Amino acid sequence: MSVTRSLVLNALVPDTVHDMDVFVECLKRLQGTKVKTIEYYTPFENVKERGRILREMGFERNVYLIAGRQKAEGLSLCSVDESERLKAMDLTKRALDAALEAGFSAFLITSGRNVPEGDRKRAMDALRKSLDGLFRIAGDGYDIDLEPGDTCIDACQLIGPIAEAAAFAQEVRRDHEGFTLTLDTSHIAQLGESFDKAFEVGKGVSNHVHLASCILKEGHPLFGDKHPLFGNPDGVYSSDDMKKIMDDVILDYEKRGMDLTIGVEVIDRTGKRFGSLDEVLAESHWFF
Repeated sequence: MSVTRSLVLNALVPDTVHDMDVFVECLKRLQGTKVKTIEYYTPFENVKERGRILREMGFERNVYLIAGRQKAEGLSLCSVDESERLKAMDLTKRALDAALEAGFSAFLITSGRNVPEGDRKRAMDALRKSLDGLFRIAGDGYDIDLEPGDTCIDACQLIGPIAEAAAFAQEVRRDHEGFTLTLDTSHIAQLGESFDKAFEVGKGVSNHVHLASCILKEGHPLFGDKHPLFGNPDGVYSSDDMKKIMDDVILDYEKRGMDLTIGVEVIDRTGKRFGSLDEVLAESHWFF
């Protein structure tokens, strides 16, 4: 059993996506912390080299994130339009191939956009078909994580409420043991669920938790799935709330003897070369 702390690097320091010098310097700054796993997106042509550098610098069990690009490009693995589903699959398969070649230990996806109620069964079947296709590439034991999201606020994902997400995951895991959920505190808040209750339902099919905040005040410029700094006074969670969630989650996994990756996800809005790295290292010193 092991608990690994991670950081969603490209969200916090966007220049790491394309700037190798910034990427390496950030890793150097993180080497002296408790973070041993990097969650990261960079274009496919960069992935192999980035994976090599991560391993050489001592970061293991790294996670390749394609979920953000899926959302940004409106690509849905659950699309009931087969041509649209195949378009989403093409990108996702290429991303998975890159992650496998680069030695990333896990691959994080999203379900795709929510659909009208009458299309839900068809959409769930389409998502299952997509997952079967991905596991044919990766192997049933490879770690493919699906991150439930909000269903009607911002990202508007098909897979959202944790009870439904957990039931779906249990069904998929009968055939693909590597399929798990990533439980994101921000998304859970946007679903109107308490983290404690959602965690009790979802922890049996999850080995991955994101500590992330959100703002749910209508009209606020950061309303929705914007992952502000934990210290934002309008945020759903305070820094103390996040620390308590982290402590409780780690204790639970340790008691059950289960592996866990628990990561911080904050989206930078400063535009600085090193993003909000220094602010987050200082604000969330209890994590690092």
